[in-house]
Amino acid sequence: MRKTATVTMRAALMTAGLVMASSGSTVHAEEFPSRAMTIVIPYSPGGSSDTVARAIGQVIQKKTGQNLVVESRPGGNTVIGTNAMLERPADGYTVSIAAASSVIVPQLLDNLPYDFHHDVAPVTRLYGNPHVLVVSASSPAKNLDEFIKWVSDMKDGATYSSVGTGSSIHLGFERFKQQAGIDMLQVPYKGSPAAVMAVLSGEVDATFADVGPVLPHIQAGKLRAIAVGGKQRAPALPDVPTLQESGMDGFTSETWMGLITRNGVPQDRIRKLNALFTEALAQPEVQSILLAQGVEAQPGSPEDFAQFLSEQAKRFKDIIEAEKITLQ
Repeated sequence: MRKTATVTMRAALMTAGLVMASSGSTVHAEEFPSRAMTIVIPYSPGGSSDTVARAIGQVIQKKTGQNLVVESRPGGNTVIGTNAMLERPADGYTVSIAAASSVIVPQLLDNLPYDFHHDVAPVTRLYGNPHVLVVSASSPAKNLDEFIKWVSDMKDGATYSSVGTGSSIHLGFERFKQQAGIDMLQVPYKGSPAAVMAVLSGEVDATFADVGPVLPHIQAGKLRAIAVGGKQRAPALPDVPTLQESGMDGFTSETWMGLITRNGVPQDRIRKLNALFTEALAQPEVQSILLAQGVEAQPGSPEDFAQFLSEQAKRFKDIIEAEKITLQ
């Protein structure tokens, strides 16, 4: 009787073990994604990041059968959107757009609700948009040398517009001033349209801008492009030299977007996210939208993006400290 009971108990334990092992295998092998994902956009709807994210979402839905929900959470220079993503489970189903502000703001503000470099897991860089130095068509400057001389000769001082203190355009222009050996006063505006309009109207003398917002004005002959801040010439402005070609060795300045998720997401899911978004960026329908926005796909591995974020943080830190930049 006791022997029979012992055998029965052993059988029950073995059965339970098999069930648990089977269950564990099922969880481990769960298809990802097996339900809808969310991409948080830390900007207002209608911008380039929103447009590109929706195009990518359609490609991912076709490939996986799962929706990619675009959720706009603007405000706080990407802080609100990043924090919204970090409040979700670390399961890979919520990702967020990261931009230059993601690594700039932590250096300008205290008491953020998160530690970007500790709490965030890089997935991939998405695309880049070189800044282009533009002046009014009435300006005498037609190249970088003439621009530097024109600015240096201004008796009342030269000015440039930015999209706000601490933005990548502001910090990029401050680096440009430093390397060019010129002095210009920053005039911050709320958003790119206002900053560009300030050059068109003559309120300021120049600006750095993303290619997309100024391209129609350049094509219409209202603005003149002096040089672009990319490593290569911009596809939309093939006749405009880079700042490096114009004599500023090693200088680059750009707007960029990348994809992040929560630290703690399993590495296999981060790899799958990387593959999904990289493949989506290569599709013709996404490429055409990128071209229309004046941006270029720049995907890479999670490790590549992590290194890029570190390099960008250092670059911005150097200019913030050198120019003693603060947010009032």
